[in-house]
Amino acid sequence: FSFATHQIRQPLAYLRLGLEGLLTHKQDLDPNQREIMEELLQVTLKSAKFVKELLDMARLEQGRIDLVMAPVDMRLVLEEVGRELGHFATSQNVSLQVFPHGIPDAPHVIRADAERLKDVFRNLITNAISYNRPTGTVSIDVFCVAVSEAAQGAAELHGSEDFQSYFAPFIAAGSGTAPFVIVTVTDTGMGIPVRDQPLIFRSFFRAGNGQKKGLQGTGLGLSIV
Repeated sequence: FSFATHQIRQPLAYLRLGLEGLLTHKQDLDPNQREIMEELLQVTLKSAKFVKELLDMARLEQGRIDLVMAPVDMRLVLEEVGRELGHFATSQNVSLQVFPHGIPDAPHVIRADAERLKDVFRNLITNAISYNRPTGTVSIDVFCVAVSEAAQGAAELHGSEDFQSYFAPFIAAGSGTAPFVIVTVTDTGMGIPVRDQPLIFRSFFRAGNGQKKGLQGTGLGLSIV
């Protein structure tokens, strides 16, 4: 399976490069040709994303995800992903705001795999844009707080029991005042029905309200997250 997805990725990559190259030569394309090329590019990008997700899922199931651990500044990760998705947000008539409550005045460094973290936030932010409403907003913030504050915030925001209990071992270990990095991705979209929330991390699952509105997706993004 992994071999097959690798074989599919290569021609899609060549196709993407070719289409992007053609689109850069504006004077050589009439409006009709440009529209067709842009549509083909969008289909190619979606197909490439789906193949990548399938490959990631195969690796996860086989326990073959290698993490390259190093100090990572969460501010820089979120800024980079925000820049990447800026054009997509604009095309969906959604305002993407990175650090609307102010740019952190100090690095928020954790030990992690930067590229895998970017994959996580690409998925979350893409969903927040895709399932938003026209003229809606997506806000991305990062905070450094004590674990006890994080746990209290989770309770106040009606986080799931699993999410709240996540903090319990840290507090029990006496690290309730240690710094803890929290990233929030907030949107003004349709939300997820309560009955669907326990299922959103299952492979190929998609919430019913998104499907009813005809929004396309693979149902793999959150399971990879």
